Amino acid sequence: MDKYYEQIFEMDRWSSQSTISNYLIGLANVNIYKGNLKTAKINLELIELDKVELGYTDFLTLFYYLTYIRLYAKENNKELIVKYHQKLTTLAESIGYLKFISVSEKYTRL
Repeated sequence: MDKYYEQIFEMDRWSSQSTISNYLIGLANVNIYKGNLKTAKINLELIELDKVELGYTDFLTLFYYLTYIRLYAKENNKELIVKYHQKLTTLAESIGYLKFISVSEKYTRL
């Protein structure tokens, strides 16, 4: 946390892209919950992770992958669930946020 403290907690360091990405991931999850899967997919496609601040990219990417896993679970798309679960697992293990792996596993059991 010390490594990216200023980028994460100083508001003047946040770009609108990080804020927009957070909002779109949240909106996609709401749309998945409501069954609006097409809209949820559009929400996720608008996200540009490469433009998010470096200190926040990994954490935001975990939510991004988890949201895609939830979306593809609703669509019963096992191939894409596996793809995004592998990406999530690799990232979560590399940064130590293992809770994301256990949360995502409930969507991998179709």
